[in-house]
Amino acid sequence: MRIVFSEYTFDKWFNTGIAALSGFLKADGHEVHLVRHIDGLGEIDYEAKLKEIQPDLIAFSTMSFQWGMTQELAKLAKKALPDVPILVGGYHSTFHTEDVIACENVDYACRGEGEEPMLDLVRALEGKPGSPEIGKIQSIWSKNSGDIVQNPVRPPVNDLDKLPFWDRDLFDYDKIFKETGRAALFHEPHNMAVAAARGCPWTCTYCSNEGYLRLYKGMGRYPRVRSVDDVMAELKELAARYPIAKFEFWDEVFGVNPRWMDEFAVTYKREFPNTPYTCFLRIEQTKSEKLLKNLADSGCSMVLMGTESGDEEYRKKYLGRTMTNASLIEGYRRLRENGIETTSLNMMGLPFETVENMRRTIDLNRSMEPDVMCIFVFQPFPGTILYDICKKEGYLPEDTFKPSWLLAPELAIRQPSVTPEEIAKVHQEFLQLQGELEEKRIARRRAKAMASTNAADPDPTAFISM
Repeated sequence: MRIVFSEYTFDKWFNTGIAALSGFLKADGHEVHLVRHIDGLGEIDYEAKLKEIQPDLIAFSTMSFQWGMTQELAKLAKKALPDVPILVGGYHSTFHTEDVIACENVDYACRGEGEEPMLDLVRALEGKPGSPEIGKIQSIWSKNSGDIVQNPVRPPVNDLDKLPFWDRDLFDYDKIFKETGRAALFHEPHNMAVAAARGCPWTCTYCSNEGYLRLYKGMGRYPRVRSVDDVMAELKELAARYPIAKFEFWDEVFGVNPRWMDEFAVTYKREFPNTPYTCFLRIEQTKSEKLLKNLADSGCSMVLMGTESGDEEYRKKYLGRTMTNASLIEGYRRLRENGIETTSLNMMGLPFETVENMRRTIDLNRSMEPDVMCIFVFQPFPGTILYDICKKEGYLPEDTFKPSWLLAPELAIRQPSVTPEEIAKVHQEFLQLQGELEEKRIARRRAKAMASTNAADPDPTAFISM
């Protein structure tokens, strides 16, 4: 079958969800294409591209902030090829399935992980012997003579090693990688995005992971990790193809399993002794001396961690984060002592937050002294506890699902405790602290370079501006 994946995006970004699905479908012998609408680069002849490819199925992967444009693209697709079915999957389809399947131009909606459900649908549309009936495919909602068929969610893929590697060819990854480096979070040359795991065991109220844990409750373990051998096989394949300077692990939380981390650290150091990597951690993990040693010894150069709010009481009450400010300061100190740089991830404009709360976040970051500080304006994601709270309180703005990046104060939730104008003012204070922290980072790097003539000195401003 000939399949087109489509999405609305702000830039030539690498969509890991589509890359995973494409690899899975190609492994079954299907032909896959990509047609994107990239904001700010002018209108593309969307209908003409679809007609040229003549797909048998058009599939959209959409986050909630993309949903408005996804509907517009689905309308164009249906106009161009009225007989071609349209499938929508991704985060928004998982947690707003009723909204998605109600769209007149959508024929199928997928809930949860899409590899196996989508392959079943493709085989059913082909009429392949042994394939399930379309109306009985787990995780797929469909329309039948005006009625909505709501099938239950199937369990997530248990063995990640069975899944093909991400399909980077679909995105012309060579071109993105060589020209911009913007397929990764750090815009330094030759950074390569990878993932060793799916899911996270924690239940933060603002995070989509909490929704997935509830979605898959009773269906086995949702946080899963690939074997070290499988991860290394992919890294070697990528290293043979691209001039890689650094790997970026996009796992929600890296190295949660101590035995896995022990094996990974030894193997990675042996196979990639001169290639550093970055990863995401939880502050709770920094209490483990063994983990910090494994990270440092194996070449971890940067750790990104969620701070979110500097108000200890607020963080515990509304965000589900029980760590103390003292533990955050200590964790960042311990990472520095192990030679690992840090990035602090923060939010502002959270429900019930005040200007004083937001300034406590600034104060905490000043005490933690991360090398990089990122600040996002909070936007509620469907399927999360904070989304439900915002909806109940009437805080959701009319343009909740307006296409945007997570930086615009004017798109903040509407609440009595803080205004978008106040958020914009405090945001400038965050930016001032970013500059101060950057100066300290440069000074630390210079000191380290003086101590070791072999130390690399990448661009300290290379991280994506947040």
